[in-house]
Amino acid sequence: MSVYLHMVPETEVDYSRRGPGAYDALASGKVPNSFRGLPVFTSYPLDTDFNGAPISLLERDRMIGEWFVLPAGEDAIHIFSADADRFVKLTREDISGAAMNLEGEDGANQDILVFRPFATWRMASALLLKSGSELGNTFHGHHDMQLQNDAVRKIMLGHYTFYSRAVVKNPKLVSVVEDVFCQDYVAGEGHLFFDKDTFSEAWMDQSIGTKRCRQSLMAWAVPKGTAKNLPDAIDLMGDFPLAASNELSTQTKAFEGVQVLERQLGLGALRPLRQAEGNLFMRASTPLNTVMFRGMQYTQKAVAGSAEASKPRITQLGTGHWGKNVYAGCAAHRSGMGGDGFLLEKGYVQDLE
Repeated sequence: MSVYLHMVPETEVDYSRRGPGAYDALASGKVPNSFRGLPVFTSYPLDTDFNGAPISLLERDRMIGEWFVLPAGEDAIHIFSADADRFVKLTREDISGAAMNLEGEDGANQDILVFRPFATWRMASALLLKSGSELGNTFHGHHDMQLQNDAVRKIMLGHYTFYSRAVVKNPKLVSVVEDVFCQDYVAGEGHLFFDKDTFSEAWMDQSIGTKRCRQSLMAWAVPKGTAKNLPDAIDLMGDFPLAASNELSTQTKAFEGVQVLERQLGLGALRPLRQAEGNLFMRASTPLNTVMFRGMQYTQKAVAGSAEASKPRITQLGTGHWGKNVYAGCAAHRSGMGGDGFLLEKGYVQDLE
């Protein structure tokens, strides 16, 4: 078996063992070309029409989601924002003002859920395949070379046309390993709130999940004490899409008012689209994500009789795609473009940085 990896040479896979020199080795280009004894090849984007926008067939934008909670009686939460690459404080006033079902109420005696379902990162996939003619062949046609003499400008022009086609004879010998390496942050993991109007506008002009959309968060108030009964994984529409239910659960415990939120935002139109997520590589666009996991947060309580709040304390570690290693500066580390080129292991006994 041979391994064909897109933008995943061994040093990127093996950061934890190579240490601080891994990123320098990767940048120099002097990297091993094998992984577990198998050859590894790096593919590069194709410039198909000379417009400066090359196409990489193994890259695509992928959405993931997180959710947080401001419990009744707490003054603020701190959540990581990839836009700022640090933790950002969200006060109760900020969150209550953005809650779509409070309509000017302060929400002091309610839990307020904060949703961030549209965090978009550019991900690269890999091809695991068997080499040799049993898999297929690359066929070459009759290449053509034409010459033209321009006597006025005293130049000779050459036009070379190359004909080739890669043919896979046995598709069972090829497997796409999806989303194995993060290339870049796109949008949606920030700290600004949607309201009904901005969400509607962003959805209509299809800017959600692109750099044109600056908002990332939604807020929704629920009765006091109910947020702690929710599971780590919830869905913005109450039930998981079919593709996610196989890995998570066939049922999910919905937060109170989920049907009202769906009607207010018009999310019902997503239901037919999100049930057909099985072959995303063959689709021109990806439907909006609705599955969210508990995100890492610090919580802060106001001190009675004092103008200052208490020190932020960790109340939840991340349970989603990025795991528990969430800290100031980690956005660059996720794509291998900062620090030593890999995520740091955090013990989380320290105060908020």
